[in-house]
Amino acid sequence: PNAIIHADKGYLGSFSGDEHGYFGGGYQYQFQLYPAVRFCRIDRLDFTTETDSQATFAYLPSQRMYLEGMSSRRYGYFIGGSETINVGPYPAEVTRVEFSTETKSLNPVAHPAGVWKHSTFDNNLFGYVVGGQIPSVGIVCTIRRLDFTTDTWANTTNNMQTTIFTHCTNQDDSYGYTIGGTTPNFSPGTTSKINRLEFSTETTSQPGDIQ
Repeated sequence: PNAIIHADKGYLGSFSGDEHGYFGGGYQYQFQLYPAVRFCRIDRLDFTTETDSQATFAYLPSQRMYLEGMSSRRYGYFIGGSETINVGPYPAEVTRVEFSTETKSLNPVAHPAGVWKHSTFDNNLFGYVVGGQIPSVGIVCTIRRLDFTTDTWANTTNNMQTTIFTHCTNQDDSYGYTIGGTTPNFSPGTTSKINRLEFSTETTSQPGDIQ
C-alpha cells in the first residue's frame, strides 16, 4: 500500500464504510516524555487508491487513546478512550460520522460511562461495546448495545463469561467473538479464552481457547 499516516502512533480507534476506512486518536511513545504525545486527528484511507488524508471532519473532541470504533451502513462511531495514559479523564461522548456527507456530530446519547481498553463488534442492527475498564468500577464483562436506528444504549441480558480488557474481537454474520485479553487476576494476568456472543439471541458462551 502507498498510504503512510501522518505520525507513528498506536492505541487508536477505527471503523470502515464502503469506500473509506477512518481512524482517529492514538498515542505516540517518546522516551522520557510525559505526558505522552496524544492525538485527536481523524484520518481517512481511500480503499481504491490506498492513500491517506485528513478527514474533512478533522478532529475528535479531545486528544485520546484506547478508543474503539464501530459502524452501521450509514454511520461510524468513535467510542470511549482515555485522555492520558492511566489517569483519565475518560470521555463518555460518542463521536458519530455520517458516511454520505462526511459530517461529524456528537451522538445524541453518550455511552453510559467512560470506558477504555474495551472492544467492539457490530452487525446491521446493533453495535456492541464489550468489556474494558470503567472508572470507579474496574474491569468489566458487560456488553453494552447501541441501537443504530434509535441511537440508544442498553445492556444485554447476558454478560461475557470472562471479565477482560485489552482484548481483540472478530465476527461473522451470526456471532461476535472476543479473543484473549487481560483479566483482573494479574497472576498470570492474561487469558486464552474465546468468548462468543450470538447476535440473534444475545446469549454468550465460550467455544474454546487460543491454541
